[in-house]
Amino acid sequence: MLAAGAKISTGDGEQMGNGVNESSDEIVAARREMQQLKETIAALRDALESARFERERAVQQAMADAKDELDQLKDTSRALREELERLRLDRERAVQTAVADGNAEIRQLRATIVELREELEAVKQTCDARLHEAERQQRDEVAQYHETIRTLRDRLENGSVPAD
Repeated sequence: MLAAGAKISTGDGEQMGNGVNESSDEIVAARREMQQLKETIAALRDALESARFERERAVQQAMADAKDELDQLKDTSRALREELERLRLDRERAVQTAVADGNAEIRQLRATIVELREELEAVKQTCDARLHEAERQQRDEVAQYHETIRTLRDRLENGSVPAD
């Protein structure tokens, strides 16, 4: 508080008078300004605290979003790995099935070849036997013809030709 008769300096070299009204108004104005400054400080503190809280909430939300996205990416990666493994297993099964089917077909074809060879051999033997029989019959027939010719020739030469 200012003592009576004291002069207040305004800071620019002027001094104010000694009036109680002036002094009281200045004190009220100073107190009002101090209250306003306190309120401004409190409002700024609240705003700063609110900004900190909002920033912290935004950081936490960003971290949660990033974690969610990371979890989704992990799940997608895991699903893709599982799908690739399933496709690999399907491909292996398909290859094994194709190989087994191919081997079965090869065995079947080999068995068919053996059967056909045996059948061909049997047909060949039958044909060879028929051919040998036909050749033997032909030789016998030719031999019979030769015998008949010889007999007829001998009769002709001996003059004993039967009269028909």
